[in-house]
Amino acid sequence: MHYGKAMSLARSLDSPERLLALSLPLIATANMLGFWRDSHAHILSALKLLPRGGAQSWSDAASIGATLTRMDLQSMTFSDSASPYPFDTRFALSDPREGELQPGGQRQTYSQASSMLFVLIRQIIFHTQAVEDHAISRITFMKAHARLETNLALLEQQMADLEARPTKEKHECASISVRIYHTWLRLMMRIPPFSPQTANDENLAYFERIVVLCKVFLDRQSPVQDLQLSLEPALIVPLFETAKRCRHPRLRRTALNLLKGMNRQEGMWRSDGAASAVEILIAKEESIAMDELADLLATSHISDHLEEAALAVPWSAWSSSEFELPTTYTWEGVAKVPEEERVLEMLVLSRFDDQKIDLRLLMCSGDERKAFGDTKEYVIDYTRR
Repeated sequence: MHYGKAMSLARSLDSPERLLALSLPLIATANMLGFWRDSHAHILSALKLLPRGGAQSWSDAASIGATLTRMDLQSMTFSDSASPYPFDTRFALSDPREGELQPGGQRQTYSQASSMLFVLIRQIIFHTQAVEDHAISRITFMKAHARLETNLALLEQQMADLEARPTKEKHECASISVRIYHTWLRLMMRIPPFSPQTANDENLAYFERIVVLCKVFLDRQSPVQDLQLSLEPALIVPLFETAKRCRHPRLRRTALNLLKGMNRQEGMWRSDGAASAVEILIAKEESIAMDELADLLATSHISDHLEEAALAVPWSAWSSSEFELPTTYTWEGVAKVPEEERVLEMLVLSRFDDQKIDLRLLMCSGDERKAFGDTKEYVIDYTRR
């Protein structure tokens, strides 16, 4: 359907059920066209239409709400400089009961489990942004973090119960996807707001697990040459965040290699754009030329035994205070990028029609009295790639 005609249709509808159903294709089309402001507006409008407190007054409300949660998560992780995600407006729409789990509850499917997982991820992003913007106190953040920890432990128990039940159906990709985003959530929970970028260096095991699981996910799918389109998050965001935040040179290049080898669009995110941006970031942080980066990319590799080990970590282990995720990477003999030479924030401005991206890197200051250091600007030109 033509986007303009779909918008006209939306204005003529007076049924909340129909408006909610139309919101998903409107969001997807806006993402494809690069209309980020429209996409945010459609998401916020759809969230206002959803029944509160899990009420199932509409037959399709639950499934639409689950898809909307995924699209909302993609939107808040992709913030175009001209159309940043409206965190303040979105936070006002949050249901305080969302994400609350009860002991003894069950997840019947991987879809249900991933939906709850994305709700929890969205919560930690919300609260992290709120405390960094001084919208909430650090005490309020810590209380929210403690509730999240409790709910996540309950979800992990529900995942263990789900996978212990016999089934004839195969859910390989779904089970891997849940593990990818669960690991990303656990990683975010280990790094408090206002932490220095060097805090990421203590989490090589989590970065490695994300990369390995993404490789397993790709291996389980049939290879395709055409662009793969998805409304929901899958691989791009976790790999992008890993390549951006993990400063171990070999591990971050393995993540970058996977990004470069894909041809995917997941909501607002394109794998080629994410790979191009993170290539520039790595070259800047490590003070190397782009051609040197290309030479070093060929050395990354993931062995079969790592894939087996990543899938074998039991759900029950994560909430144990003695649990330590294993890793094959160390910093022994590896030079660390100094804090002041690391990128603190990446700002993106998409020029959709020109097939270009304006990229601005805000460097760490290395000084507690200054929020940012120097600013570096680049242009990514898709017509030359």
